[in-house]
Amino acid sequence: MLDLIKSIYRFFLSRNKNKEEPALIEDACGEVRFSWDSQTGSFKVYVDIYDFNQNDAATLGLLLHHLTQGDLDQYFIEALRCWSEESTESLTHAADVLDAWHLFRLNDEAGAPEDLAVSPSNVFSDKNIP
Repeated sequence: MLDLIKSIYRFFLSRNKNKEEPALIEDACGEVRFSWDSQTGSFKVYVDIYDFNQNDAATLGLLLHHLTQGDLDQYFIEALRCWSEESTESLTHAADVLDAWHLFRLNDEAGAPEDLAVSPSNVFSDKNIP
């Protein structure tokens, strides 16, 4: 948790520095994208794999593991930082995203009760899942 707080602090300190936006990988083996609708709670994860080999499967599996463990926080924070340099409005929104993320992490660390008042399936739509 402390790492996330430090990253958020560095996010605001580094915003005014002229860093280049990270480039996409030119010869990528695939990509994973998220899209969401905040009004309905619907979200979708898109996976497009271009290279069907064992190394690709192992690499994507490892990335998914790190994503679910929270090990890729720095990459998401850096992507938000680059995006937020477009305008004051985007900076404010990025700060709101980081604040919400921080609150969710605090709740996770506090331990979720066994009997949730609201089931995740009541918040997030799964109607698009095949």
